[in-house]
Amino acid sequence: LRCVAVLLVLCAMPARARAQDEAGPAGAQILKDDAAPGEPQLLGPIVTEARPDGFSINVGHAAGLALPAALEVLPSAGGATLQVLQSRAALWHQFEVRGLGAGRRYRYRLLLGGRPVANGETSTAPLPNATAPMTVVVFGDERGLERGVAAQAATVANAVLSEDPDLVLGTGDLLAVGGDVAAWRTVAEAHRALFAQVPYLPALGNHELINDPE
Repeated sequence: LRCVAVLLVLCAMPARARAQDEAGPAGAQILKDDAAPGEPQLLGPIVTEARPDGFSINVGHAAGLALPAALEVLPSAGGATLQVLQSRAALWHQFEVRGLGAGRRYRYRLLLGGRPVANGETSTAPLPNATAPMTVVVFGDERGLERGVAAQAATVANAVLSEDPDLVLGTGDLLAVGGDVAAWRTVAEAHRALFAQVPYLPALGNHELINDPE
């Protein structure tokens, strides 16, 4: 496959209708990395699941520091904190938030080692019998021709996010060579805003397979 970004927006409605509530604007503030110079960069946050009663968020440090973490959940339109989840010192944290309303948008605040490191927004899933249509975006093949990641990867990811998707599917080939750690960091940086808001499920492309470029 050539390095061509393919964007397919699947919408089942003539007018924009969202599983998220009206309080959730597209492209909300995503990540504020407060790491001081010389400190390891934040890895995440990554929204890995959306349920009718909540969502899951993962976060860690790129250098693998074992630090305690906390997640604060707040209403999107403002107001008092709804939940505070605590996680003991670990290399990687997975927060599973429950007890929220279906099909609604929420703000969150992440602390790592007692320091605020990220602010973002995400949404819960609609109820299984909900009639409101969903928006699913499918895209992929963001790799560089010979190495790394295409320069347009971040632009494509932000364009995907501007569609207010409820779910994003990746077709694979995010980078040229699966064993290129620096390129994976570039992928993570290019997709930061997307990862922090919407569940993103990428397929395994042939270029993700280490030492198997064909």
